[in-house]
Amino acid sequence: MKFDNSFFHSSFFRMTFLLIYGVLVLFSITTKTHNLHHQVHTNNLSFGNNTISKNLLVHQFYSQFTHSPLLLLQKKISFSQSIVTHGTRLKKEVALTFDADMTPWMKEQKDLGYVTSYYDSRVITELEKTNTSATFFLTGMWIQMYPTETKAFGKNKLFELANHSYSHPSFAGSCFGLSVETSNQLPDEINKTQELLKNVGNTSNSYFRFPGGCYDNASLAVVQKEHLTVVHWDTVGNDGFNPDTSSIVSNVLSQTTNGSIIALHLGGESNTPHTADALPAIIENLKQRGFIFVTVSQLLSDKQITIAPTPLLTTFFTNQGDPKTHLLSVNQQTEKE
Repeated sequence: MKFDNSFFHSSFFRMTFLLIYGVLVLFSITTKTHNLHHQVHTNNLSFGNNTISKNLLVHQFYSQFTHSPLLLLQKKISFSQSIVTHGTRLKKEVALTFDADMTPWMKEQKDLGYVTSYYDSRVITELEKTNTSATFFLTGMWIQMYPTETKAFGKNKLFELANHSYSHPSFAGSCFGLSVETSNQLPDEINKTQELLKNVGNTSNSYFRFPGGCYDNASLAVVQKEHLTVVHWDTVGNDGFNPDTSSIVSNVLSQTTNGSIIALHLGGESNTPHTADALPAIIENLKQRGFIFVTVSQLLSDKQITIAPTPLLTTFFTNQGDPKTHLLSVNQQTEKE
């Protein structure tokens, strides 16, 4: 059979090509997932160092999809409430943010002595040394474990504190292995931490960040009812369980632009051992490019809030079960500039 050039430009050809391409991509994903599960379940997954090996394995798996065609297959979900992912693109201002995660499983690991600390003080030292502003999204359980540090953060004029739930559960079903709370438990997850931020951190907070970045219409409505603004990110450091300092630096520098909200972590040692190592290069390079570091509230002070998809996280903090992705997107509304 002979085909002229018009055939290759036809709708039929394009649709057939996309269908075959999609099948191949899904086959690749299924194969990788099967291999991951096999590796996870054939390794000794006891506590301690083997747990860290499991986490590194998962980090490597998800890192394969950071720029993969999988992102093109995300299901579009329309939300009625807004998610802030960056500030105005008209100013060379950026916001460094650090999540301080804590789950019951993580607390157990520390209580049993398998983990020494979930707080890397080197991050604070570097921020203070370079006079760099930052916003910390704290879980309530982390505040209870580190009340002295939380109180000091609240008194520091460089810093701002915000809400990252109480026990870091999923607010929307399957989400990177996080435990799933029932809908009637979600308000307590928010309010308990609001009280801790007020009583321990001396902070009247207005911002919330979903654990794992996972959310749906119902969970967005819960946050809205508590009169909090959801703040996510447009720049992901992927520092979770990442053994490569240079990749964390590269991830941040390559994505940051005017108004960026940068997502990093405060976990240290076990979960984010190289965030503090990457911080000096991140701060120095961005300042050399003319960026000014501000808190989230300063970044959003002009009220130019942007509704946009939250970039996919490629790492997570597992507490039980097999890792699962949770891809969500919101309608994108670009800022009028």
